[in-house]
Amino acid sequence: MDSLPQELIDLIVSYLHVDALNNTLTLSRKFCLATERESRVWECIVIDDTGVAMFLQTYCSKYRFQHLNSLLYLTNLPPLRASRKTRESRKSGGDCEPSDCRDTREELRGMDEAFSHQIFCLFTALKKLEEQIGKEYYTGRVDLRIYTPSREIRDGLCLHLKFVCWRIHLLSPELLPELSVIRTLEFTQESFTGSVCEETERTSAKIDPRVILDMAAKLPKLEYLRCDLWEDGWDTDKESDGIKHYTREWEGPRRDARQHFANALLATVLPPSLKEMMLGFEGLFSKPEHIDHRQSLPNLIKPAPYDLFSSSLRILSYRLRKLQLFVVADETLFWPVDGSEPSWPNLERLNVMFHMVTPKGGWYFQGLNGEGKTTEGFDISNASYPPLGKDDTDSKWDGDYPDKMDMMDWSQEGSGHFRIVPHDELLSPFLTAFAKAAARMPLLRKAVLWTPLYFSDWDEFGEDEIRELTRFPEQNLSWGVVYVAPGKRSFHTIQEHIGPYRPYSDHRRLWWKVGKWRPNPELHDLFQRIGRHRAPEKLIEYWEDHYHGQGLVKYDVLASCSLF
Repeated sequence: MDSLPQELIDLIVSYLHVDALNNTLTLSRKFCLATERESRVWECIVIDDTGVAMFLQTYCSKYRFQHLNSLLYLTNLPPLRASRKTRESRKSGGDCEPSDCRDTREELRGMDEAFSHQIFCLFTALKKLEEQIGKEYYTGRVDLRIYTPSREIRDGLCLHLKFVCWRIHLLSPELLPELSVIRTLEFTQESFTGSVCEETERTSAKIDPRVILDMAAKLPKLEYLRCDLWEDGWDTDKESDGIKHYTREWEGPRRDARQHFANALLATVLPPSLKEMMLGFEGLFSKPEHIDHRQSLPNLIKPAPYDLFSSSLRILSYRLRKLQLFVVADETLFWPVDGSEPSWPNLERLNVMFHMVTPKGGWYFQGLNGEGKTTEGFDISNASYPPLGKDDTDSKWDGDYPDKMDMMDWSQEGSGHFRIVPHDELLSPFLTAFAKAAARMPLLRKAVLWTPLYFSDWDEFGEDEIRELTRFPEQNLSWGVVYVAPGKRSFHTIQEHIGPYRPYSDHRRLWWKVGKWRPNPELHDLFQRIGRHRAPEKLIEYWEDHYHGQGLVKYDVLASCSLF
């Protein structure tokens, strides 16, 4: 058997049914290699830090390592367990022990160290494989997905520890070894952990978003960077005061995380091979029915003169081919504050889902009669950070809610959903910056700018009034604009809603999924300039369709458009 060429054996094995591959695995060395390749058993592996040694042993052979396409790495933190004294105290209606109520500074440092240790273990192992295998077998082959840390919730735990807001940091990232094996890097949250406003059996730590930049800087062959991180900074619409207290997303750590990311992005040299990026900081605004429109929100910009986070993302976008964002952002995401003219020579696809709240804490949308138009953000102070250790306010709440999960009603929802009309003073500058930027993207093929909406105060309106707003009351809605260049395939969901399915056209096309709102003439003209260099006189605009009429469209219409 070993006298046959490897190519012939590969061809023979390719005709076998998967159930027959066990029979060829031990025939010879060449059949073993062909069988392993055909079975695809070595293409994907899931490990945590305890499995790193096994991973090294498994893939130390270049014949196996060359098949590795996907590596999933689970990070974790030690279980949360209340002390026996605390459990007994809670049973009798007493307070928690101080050490069992809030994370201390030392405990936060310990979590940073545990997470950093796991990342260093992974990078060190991959570097060892690179050195053993040889460049011809590893250059830019592997898709790495890292799951954010979570930890199990044990009995008797104080909810002040379960719903955490401090971020986990990567310590000494400059000491990480460079890895040429990684083609894509993805940071994501484990699906079972849910958000902080849900009852779960595990709790997720929040990652400081600059971690993804620190790691990307060590991956010289990186082509695609993605993160899907929860930002639960939007007070739930639940009426329970207990829920609002225990699930509070403290404003200080959230503001600091944005600024850390912006500062790191401006200081980090990312690999020139990076061409695609998806940054998801969406959290609850992917579920618009949970956003309480009555709340005041923090000013995430101060003390900076403008939103450094939005501005840093714009600078990053100059070099990319594809960019997808789920963000809280303002007009500096698209246009610099100094008025200089930016350039996007390579950008082909741009998808932005923006939150209906501005970084300053104002709202891009208001009520039908101007309700909430004057809402402004509040300044972040020392009181905007969680206590480190025991706090007198915590003791009060622990006494009022000895069995907290049983006492808090998670089913009772508020009715604070009224913002579905654009607030032109705030939204028009944002739209203007987007249109000006898109017109300076010579290779732009598709773009979508949208936000999710929800409206619950239907009792105040008659049936005819409701149908003018939307044909789909009490469903998640969306508001936005879609652009498709000439000769490019349209977003199929949008296209099906306007009549006969015509996926291609030699015209530029704009879909205005904005209800009955209309841009002013100056803003409209800016949008009409997008792609004008490709087809100066050829532009089709759609303002309504037979499915939605002129009303607001369902959430999934623009959500599906935002997919790459």
